Amino acid sequence: MKMNDQKNERFELFAQNITRRDFIKCLSNATVGFSLFSPTIFSSFSQELKAFTPGLSRVVVVVDQNATSGSTINQAVVQTMIDEGIRVLTGISSLGEAWLSIFPGITDSSIVGIKVNSFNYKLPAHPEVAFATANSIENMQVGGSPFNPNNIILWDRHDGELTAAGYIINTQDTEVRCFGTQNPVAGGNDYSVDLQVHDVITHPSKIITNFCDFLISLSCLKNHEHAGVTLGMKNYIGAISDFSLMHPNYCDPYIPALLRQLQDLFGNIHRISIIDALFGTSVHGQGGHPEFTYNGIIMGTDPVAVDYVGMRILQDHGCPTAGNAHHIASATAEPYNLGTNDPELIELITINDPSDMDEEESEDTPKDFQLNQNFPNPFNSETQISYFLPKKCNVRLTVYNLTGRRIRTLVNGQQEAGLAKVCWDAKDDYGMPVASGIYFYELRAEQFTETKKALLLK
Repeated sequence: MKMNDQKNERFELFAQNITRRDFIKCLSNATVGFSLFSPTIFSSFSQELKAFTPGLSRVVVVVDQNATSGSTINQAVVQTMIDEGIRVLTGISSLGEAWLSIFPGITDSSIVGIKVNSFNYKLPAHPEVAFATANSIENMQVGGSPFNPNNIILWDRHDGELTAAGYIINTQDTEVRCFGTQNPVAGGNDYSVDLQVHDVITHPSKIITNFCDFLISLSCLKNHEHAGVTLGMKNYIGAISDFSLMHPNYCDPYIPALLRQLQDLFGNIHRISIIDALFGTSVHGQGGHPEFTYNGIIMGTDPVAVDYVGMRILQDHGCPTAGNAHHIASATAEPYNLGTNDPELIELITINDPSDMDEEESEDTPKDFQLNQNFPNPFNSETQISYFLPKKCNVRLTVYNLTGRRIRTLVNGQQEAGLAKVCWDAKDDYGMPVASGIYFYELRAEQFTETKKALLLK
């Protein structure tokens, strides 16, 4: 038996019921999480858990049996699922700060585009999930004010597809905007920009080239005749012209080639993949009704790992085409290098029924000095380091290599009390890029000293 087959046989989704007090306590200690195949499954989150594990791609699955009743979606429960999921994904208990870590360098004029999948109106990325995501993002404080909802765009190919899926078109300068690539406001595809996608030349939506500073892929849980599965990565086929040319050979390597081209041309514009897994279909994904209820939301910053988890869920529900989703494996290899589908490198966390958590528990902030795990980790161009100071004091934050040689001094001076965040751009004190490998960052503040490990992968 091949090694990958052995790993797949061991795949399982772990679920724990946790109270809000334990949930927030674990977040404040940066200790929520266990690896996909950890030898120890903790019986309660009230125990001390292992800290964030460098080298793993974190995927969070939030499952709540109260999310749906028949075909009706409970918006309030979905909101809780999105909010709790992003907190666990980032390890930051403050919802606004959690989203700020997803969008490094965001300003009050930045645009966040949520690319939804509305092709199959019977099973789309539901508006309830899209608006819950937008509502959650609005908790960010940017430029001294909550993030402007008008700076969020829900979009897909056509207004008609969005409307059929339950979205309301809005091109005005108030509230969350929603429109398709072919809407006059968007202006169609940008034929001044060529995307070399394997052996095909295609062109991106002007929503990408003219509007968005950051992108979220919000897809749905379904199989696909031409791709095996259609999840977060395939969602971007709806962001280009000539998308039908992407279908030969089960969309392999067209899907990873497209994502690599988008990243090469526009940088790390894609920040997070979210799969609306409230309902799923295993057989008739391209145009059929939901075939099972999963009541889940899947999210992560590694698009390959997120799609791998979604594919495994579909396989667990009898999907006969999942084995044809070769693009997920191809996306891990040269020249794409988009993430991992190795179960041993995926840190999978399942939150079970967050709507049942005790709402009366307070979300206490840390009371002592605290150094958090950098995010994302591993990283390939930049990563964010956050820490908490209980009082005003002198702070020194330094990066070292494996031999203990100082690489970069990120902070050296007095800072006010509270949560602080610093971005490391993988360069040394002389502005030169450093090599791939393991690095250590150390926080010194008064008598407090703590060191954590970061993994740079280029």
